[in-house]
Amino acid sequence: MLRFAVNLVLARLVSPEVFGVMALVNLIVQGVHMVSDVGIGSWVMRHPRGDDPRLLNTAWTVGIVRGGVIWVAAAAIAGLVAWLYGEPQLFSLIAVAGSTAVLYGLYSAAMLTQARRMAQGRLMMIQLVSYGTSAAFSVGWVWVWPTPWGLVAGTISSGLITLALSHLVLPRMQHRFVWDRAVVADLFVYGRWVFVSTFLTYLTNQADRLTVGLIASVAALGVYHMAAMFVGVPVYLAAGLCGNWVLPVFSRLRDQPGARRTLTAYYALAVRFGWGLTAGVLVTAPAAIELLYRGDYLGGVGLVRLLVWGAWFQILFGLQSSVLFAYGSPRTSAIANGVKLIALPGLATAGAHFASVPGMVVGFALADAVRYVFTLNYFRRECPSSVLEDCRLTLLLAVVTVAEAVAADQFGSSTSASIGRLAGGAAIVSVVAGGLLFKAWHSTKEQR
Repeated sequence: MLRFAVNLVLARLVSPEVFGVMALVNLIVQGVHMVSDVGIGSWVMRHPRGDDPRLLNTAWTVGIVRGGVIWVAAAAIAGLVAWLYGEPQLFSLIAVAGSTAVLYGLYSAAMLTQARRMAQGRLMMIQLVSYGTSAAFSVGWVWVWPTPWGLVAGTISSGLITLALSHLVLPRMQHRFVWDRAVVADLFVYGRWVFVSTFLTYLTNQADRLTVGLIASVAALGVYHMAAMFVGVPVYLAAGLCGNWVLPVFSRLRDQPGARRTLTAYYALAVRFGWGLTAGVLVTAPAAIELLYRGDYLGGVGLVRLLVWGAWFQILFGLQSSVLFAYGSPRTSAIANGVKLIALPGLATAGAHFASVPGMVVGFALADAVRYVFTLNYFRRECPSSVLEDCRLTLLLAVVTVAEAVAADQFGSSTSASIGRLAGGAAIVSVVAGGLLFKAWHSTKEQR
């Protein structure tokens, strides 16, 4: 949420084109990081020798080598990216931003042991201090010099602060370069599957932003990225719900007597929570954009109304995946992501041909819908009646979409009208979602 707030401030301080360049730098550097991910952290956490200094120092050495490879890779593709997007400044921005990978590799290996022991206190403190300082640095820079270099400067400052705190605040370790071939071989056997997973995840989650900047313009990407930040809030919160509540609960209840009815009741509770988040953004984000932004950014109002549909199908798919993971069927989710990636280029290109960026956004939403429908074939075996719940809530979201658009047309976008629409829409959705959640919660109590 802090990242969301900072991005809102940055978008207000710079033009859509500058904000689009910032988004591209983030996307490319993040992509190189994810594509080169070999799962060092999760490998150490699950390894029986996870506290062995030799193993930790080998992992630390691999991390440093990986950081250097990432920096070289980022610099190598920077020119191509700058040419593809028609922004020469991307070359130097990406090349410099990629240097943060070296800093990440030099972080103390104590961060791995703290995570393994679930000692999250100091790690969270480091993360908060690092990101808070980075945010202040970026906003301050952009306030004085409204250029993409503010983001790069903030990213580098975050890496330096985390590097220093990881060695000063966490328990001291004797770091040295170690290359244990057996350990490295084991890490890469594990990491090849992490690589495939993170690569598909990156393409699935970021293909829309990469496509908008490529097919439309960097300025259009800036507007799209701003609108997508609002819509990303319910997806982010729902993902946390899936990982921290849905998956553990379904894993525990799946083998109990009468499990199907119980799981259906709990699924209804989770999906209604996701609906409330999505509908809440739908009725508040357009008015919030009208209040916060001016000029070309107002194009994000219409995009939000389309983007929420992609978000809704992402939330449904996330819930489905959690249930399938609980039943030991992760393969279905991986195949479904592949189906989305196959469908996305054609749908997005067709949408762009007929209606430019809005048409492209419709194509993105349809790709998410295709993935959801593909998964239904497997999901309905475990929760058959939940499909009907999804259909009812989808229809209700369509009603809210029409109502919000009619209200905007009738009352206009003046400051007072936007405030009224925001407050009124939030109140109505809160009442409706609250009623749905109460009914679902009552059903779960009956199943206990």
